[in-house]
Amino acid sequence: MKIDMTGIGRRIKQARERKGIRQEALAEAAGISQNHLSHIENAKSSPSLEVLGKIMVYLEVQPNEIFCETVGTAVPYLWDEAGKKLGDVGMEDLLRINEVVELAKLLKRRMEDTSE
Repeated sequence: MKIDMTGIGRRIKQARERKGIRQEALAEAAGISQNHLSHIENAKSSPSLEVLGKIMVYLEVQPNEIFCETVGTAVPYLWDEAGKKLGDVGMEDLLRINEVVELAKLLKRRMEDTSE
């Protein structure tokens, strides 16, 4: 599988600019030089997993925001994966899973409400 480093670099840059973060600040947070970050954003070099993790944490982005063109491209894949995992689950377990999902959505809304 070929990793789209051009797209990853572009999405890192877009997330950084969207948040008004300068390259120097992000590079320092990731423990790399500003020049190395510039090369990552322009697909001239690839970040290590550790550096990529630090970048995503500092930018407060989810992996799918960096690895996928849009969240929309990840959704069909995630539905397919969920379907495979739930394929042999019985009705009682599906009802419990549904309750867990509803609770997770409620907690997320509450957390968003308290952060505003």
